[in-house]
Amino acid sequence: VDELDKCWRESSAAAKSSLLVDLTNISFVDEHGIELLARMHKQGTKLFSTGLMTKCLIDQIQKNRRQNC
Repeated sequence: VDELDKCWRESSAAAKSSLLVDLTNISFVDEHGIELLARMHKQGTKLFSTGLMTKCLIDQIQKNRRQNC
């Protein structure tokens, strides 16, 4: 999580909105990781997965963002 956060923070604003994070092969995401993914999504990063658990996680992140708007 720390390495992804570092790389993401170092990317330009334009790059952040064109990033796609593929979570397909991820089997576990802790609270710190969920918070980072939510921040990234809020800044325009697209989240993608074909795995059931991570698809549900992405849906939840997107749902929470819509509720906070």
